[in-house]
Amino acid sequence: MAPLQARVAAGPGHECRGGLDGARWLVEFSGGGRYKVAQSFSPDTGPIHDLGIAMLGLTGWTFTNVY
Repeated sequence: MAPLQARVAAGPGHECRGGLDGARWLVEFSGGGRYKVAQSFSPDTGPIHDLGIAMLGLTGWTFTNVY
C-alpha cells in the first residue's frame, strides 16, 4: 500500500458531518479479509484530502474548485 493510502487506512474511522454546500469524500479499502471506510465532508487538509487530491491528479482533469 502506498504511504498516502496507508496514512488514511491506519487512521481512526472518520465521522462525516454534512453541510449545505460541499462534498462527501469517501475512501474504501479492502484486502487481507478486511474492509475499512474513511470519510470526511469537504476536507481541506489531512490524509483524506491529500489522497483525494492525488487520485484526482491521476485523471488529468483540471479543477477550479475542489470541495
